[in-house]
Amino acid sequence: MNRKNRKNDIKTNPPWSGSRVPRGYWQDPQNRLEAVEWLVEQHKIPPQKITASDFIKNGLSGILAQHSGSPARAVLEYVMANPPASRELWKKKSIRSAAVRMMVEESGKDPKKITLKDFKNAGLTDMLAYTGNSHETAIRETGYGDGCSKPSKARAHNWADRDVRARAVRDMIEHLKKPLSDITVKDFRDHGLGTVITRYGPKYRLFREAGFELKPWEVKKSTMGLWEGMETRVSAVSWLVEKMKKPVTEISREDFVDNGLATLLAMYNPKKCKDYKKTGIIETPPGYLLEYPNAVARALAEAGFLSGEDEKKMKLSGKVRASHWFDRDNRIAALKEIVDDLGKPPEKITQKELERANLVYMIHVYYGNRKKAFVDAGFDYDETEANQRPPRYWQEPRNRAREVRSMVKGSGKDPKDIVSRDFKEAGIEAVLHNVPNVHYALREAGFNLLPWEMSHVPKGFWYEERNRIMAVKWLVHVTGRKPKKITRNDYIDNGLDRLFQIYPKIRQKDPGFSRYYNIKRDYIQAAMAEAELV
Repeated sequence: MNRKNRKNDIKTNPPWSGSRVPRGYWQDPQNRLEAVEWLVEQHKIPPQKITASDFIKNGLSGILAQHSGSPARAVLEYVMANPPASRELWKKKSIRSAAVRMMVEESGKDPKKITLKDFKNAGLTDMLAYTGNSHETAIRETGYGDGCSKPSKARAHNWADRDVRARAVRDMIEHLKKPLSDITVKDFRDHGLGTVITRYGPKYRLFREAGFELKPWEVKKSTMGLWEGMETRVSAVSWLVEKMKKPVTEISREDFVDNGLATLLAMYNPKKCKDYKKTGIIETPPGYLLEYPNAVARALAEAGFLSGEDEKKMKLSGKVRASHWFDRDNRIAALKEIVDDLGKPPEKITQKELERANLVYMIHVYYGNRKKAFVDAGFDYDETEANQRPPRYWQEPRNRAREVRSMVKGSGKDPKDIVSRDFKEAGIEAVLHNVPNVHYALREAGFNLLPWEMSHVPKGFWYEERNRIMAVKWLVHVTGRKPKKITRNDYIDNGLDRLFQIYPKIRQKDPGFSRYYNIKRDYIQAAMAEAELV
């Protein structure tokens, strides 16, 4: 019998009317639910108003026996199986108490250890709307007392008392047993302290009230506006310098980030710090921090840690804005500084060393020509020593091959991992001006590499039909398999996974490959047909 017919049958001739039900009938939850539903619908009684006498008068006393004589538990069982039946059911305290007792019994926990998560798992969160959104109040009104390990929810006006707040926060910290820096606003709310964090926060202030020493920036997700005051910024930088215990010129951006001060660096963005000024015995005009090249240097300067040689070094370090190098005096000062620091003639200074000194943008002013840069700064520059050969030198294959072999040996890399940047760092980028690509230059130097064996395959390489055909024929050869037996794993195992991945794009761009695909309906077999292997 389907549910609809059974429901109609119960409505016209309920089993419990006029005769005793079979033994064990009420032990079946389905039978109890059908009986309570019949009681609600036939007698037009809202669930929250059903009493014990309603069960007895209608021959349903056996249901009460299954719930220890509690009509509230019987109604609760019905409502939990039909959540939309009555949201207002929770207005009745007896129903709430029955629900909490059932939850505690089923969880097997000590009432003191019941948490908000337990209420959520039991589907009782709607109930908390009638207990001030506090699961602790729901537990106390059930009769379990207020001996919970979590702080009891005090009346709103009690939170104005600092001692009450401090005691509640200490209880919460003791219960959570995790570092203060990891405690979140959600933890406060879960422990009934939502009002406290909203009215008397932020978190670090409440921790201090409770007797714990914690800096504002040590709290995760620090309050908005924390860094607006100069005193707070200076205190944070001083704390970091003291903690790192190393020269201020060695303090890096990573040190700020690792110690929770990433948001502080954002305050030294040129747009934000252009109005910062020092006040006191010696006043500085707004924008004085813009003399420093990056956020780290500006932070240290505002905190008063830079002076003399340290200040000079920080001003010439870091990645500066491109516009900084438009001033010739800045360029000359930077070039003289790097020559003095490295202690070598200008022609021996490599592109890599310039990049380490963050002088890339400065060299761009000279269109990448290091010779022009150093000559402009007044240095003698020997082109032979600098390995900057005349154009005709690079037109000779044997010269290119010799320079490339020397570069690979000096880099310590596997030839297949060489990229154009390596040519530039070795000062032989002119090689690439005379050959099609990096792979060609390596082959010319005697390195027997196939294009797809390189770590970096040139963009657009696979869109050329001859390259695809060459790769597919090579794949069939090295695997020793028949073309029809080639699989995707063969592509991956032999370094052609990128080719397989872009077959759909090739199909869109290449009408010839698309025609093969329309016949074969398979990318691999379409590739074999394109290579005339099938």
